[in-house]
Amino acid sequence: MAEKSEVVVKSNRLVEASYRLNLVEQQIILFAISRSRDEQLGLSPDKPVTIAASDFAQAFGTNETKVYGQLKEAMGDLFDRSVTIYDTDPDTGKDRTVTTRWISDKAYIDGTGRIQLTFAPRVIPYITRLESEFTSYRLEKISGMSSVHAVRLYELLVQYLTIGKREWALANLRESLGLTNEYKGNNHFKKRGLDTALAQIYHYSDSRVSYT
Repeated sequence: MAEKSEVVVKSNRLVEASYRLNLVEQQIILFAISRSRDEQLGLSPDKPVTIAASDFAQAFGTNETKVYGQLKEAMGDLFDRSVTIYDTDPDTGKDRTVTTRWISDKAYIDGTGRIQLTFAPRVIPYITRLESEFTSYRLEKISGMSSVHAVRLYELLVQYLTIGKREWALANLRESLGLTNEYKGNNHFKKRGLDTALAQIYHYSDSRVSYT
């Protein structure tokens, strides 16, 4: 568990975006967001975020001796990952669908146990230019989760915390969790997708959630 109460803050557009990351890739993105805010580094297309393997291991309770290799491997895949963001075109006012990479470059500093990443220009505004529509939570609330679906669902639920409930069309929830082509039957989706995710949310965070 991290000693600092690092906070993840995202535009709601980014929370609602469609993407699929594995657990370590998701953790890298969230840790980079929280670390840049915690250290007041700011984000720009030419300024990388540096992550020390030791800090990452402490934040997520992983094995420090193995984590640098895991980070390097995950960064290789993360560089090719895309995210689809649904927003509004500023010139026409029409709905817009934007697909971009998460990061524009990656770097490893062998011998120091550090990696570096630079967020893609299209992603940066959804992390830095936050006005009224944003979602925030402490990194420690998801640091113990081993299911990437639990992390995603936690974000989607925290977004509606003040309202107290949220409704989805089942197809939309599947898309948000990256499970469009998995767990075809509803019972399978409930058991392997929702129930597993909610059990981890209950165990590791302070949220209590039920569904119908």
